[in-house]
Amino acid sequence: MIDLTGQRFGRLTVLERDKSTESSNRTLWKCVCDCGTMKSVSSHALRYGLTKSCGCLSREIASRQKDLSHMIGKRFGNLTIINRDKNHITPSGQSKVRWVCLCDCGKETTVNFSELKSGHTKSCGCMTKRPKGSGLIDLTGRRFGKLVVVERAEDYVYRTGSKITTLPRWLCRCDCGNDVVVQGGNLRSGVTTSCGCQNRSSRGERYISEFLTEHCVKFLREYSFDDLRNRHGNLLRFDFAILGDNDDIVMLVEYQGAQHYIDCGLFGLYQRQYSDAMKRDYCEAKQIMLYEIRYDDDLNSSLNVMLEEINKRK
Repeated sequence: MIDLTGQRFGRLTVLERDKSTESSNRTLWKCVCDCGTMKSVSSHALRYGLTKSCGCLSREIASRQKDLSHMIGKRFGNLTIINRDKNHITPSGQSKVRWVCLCDCGKETTVNFSELKSGHTKSCGCMTKRPKGSGLIDLTGRRFGKLVVVERAEDYVYRTGSKITTLPRWLCRCDCGNDVVVQGGNLRSGVTTSCGCQNRSSRGERYISEFLTEHCVKFLREYSFDDLRNRHGNLLRFDFAILGDNDDIVMLVEYQGAQHYIDCGLFGLYQRQYSDAMKRDYCEAKQIMLYEIRYDDDLNSSLNVMLEEINKRK
C-alpha cells in the first residue's frame, strides 16, 4: 500500500489513513479540504483525480453556471454580451433569459439567450439593414485599456453554412510595446485590454521563475517562434524556455491554469479548443520537449521532476 499521508490532491490534503474502514475492501484516507471540511476518500479516487475536494469545487462551478455571470464577454456572431437584462415573461408565463449585447457596429441591443444560442440573432440588425462595410466606427487613435488603436487591419471572415460573416479588426499597440490585432467588438466591450501581457504572470509562474533562478537554470520568459501563430496571426507564447549551455532550447514549460481543462466562464475556451493543441503539435513536429504542469499538481514535486529531466538533457 502506498502511503499518501501529507500528499495533496487538488484541494484535499491527506491527514492519515481512515482506520475505521480497515475491514473493508477499499483503503480510505482522512483528508482536509482547503475550505476546512473533513472527508474520507479512497486511494483510487485521490490518485486518479476523481475526487479533488469535499464537494465545494463542484458547488462553486454549479453556482457560477447558475448565476450566468460567466456569459459576459462571450460572442455570438457580431454580438458581444455586456450585461444581464430582466427576464422576458411570455404570455404563457414562461421566463426567458435576456442579455444586453454590443454589436460590432457600436449599437446596443437586448436579445433572448435562446436566439443567441440558436444563431437566429447575430447582430443588432445592421447585417441586413446596411451594405457591407458602411457605418463602421473609426477607432483609430482611441485607447482601450493598455491598447491604442493604430490602424484598420484585415477583416476576419468566416463561413457558416452558405452565409459569410465579416468582423472588423484593428491593429493595436500595447503599452508594453507589442502589436496585436483585435476585433472591434472585443475592444469596445472591454474583453481585450492588452496584448495579454497583464495576464501572463500567474502566482504559479512566479513560483516556477523563482525555483529556476534558485537552481541556477538558464531560462527565458514568454518564448515564441515566428512560425507558430494563431489563426489571427498573433504569436503563441510558451511560459518558459529552458536553455542549455550554448543557449539551445532544452525544454519548453507551460504552467496550465484551471481554464485549460475545465469551463471557467470567459477565460480558457480558446486555449482548450485551439492554442494548447497547436503548441503540442508544434513541439512534437520540432522534437522539442514540452513539460506541462497542471494547476492541481503538487508544484514542488513537478518542479523537482522537471529539474531532473533538465539535468539529463543538458
